[in-house]
Amino acid sequence: MTDNQIFRLFGIFYLCVSTGILLTPGYYKKLIESFFNERFATFLSGMVALLAGYILIVHHNIWGFSKTAVITIIAWLIFLKGILILALPETFIVITARVIEQKESMNSYGIITLIIGLIFLALSLF
Repeated sequence: MTDNQIFRLFGIFYLCVSTGILLTPGYYKKLIESFFNERFATFLSGMVALLAGYILIVHHNIWGFSKTAVITIIAWLIFLKGILILALPETFIVITARVIEQKESMNSYGIITLIIGLIFLALSLF
């Protein structure tokens, strides 16, 4: 995949999630709460994050002062998130639970996710 395709994919993903969070925050809060109760879902999300991060790192580990480095940083963050979920699932659940406890944090997360999605889509145009 090219840099622009990766940014476009991330941008579309973040815009879809942010729209869902902003329009139906209760649904996403219940989704995350059910995630805590399903140990297999936690394990599976850790595996997906680890694999996605690893694939991006292997094929796109480019450092420097360019938009390409943004993809590399995101890839490493995804990879590290996968490691955290698999190695310390209870810690990950506690951290995530603290974030979603308040309604304001879900709204803030939705807005932040929307901004990130728009930034990624803008980066895909250059």
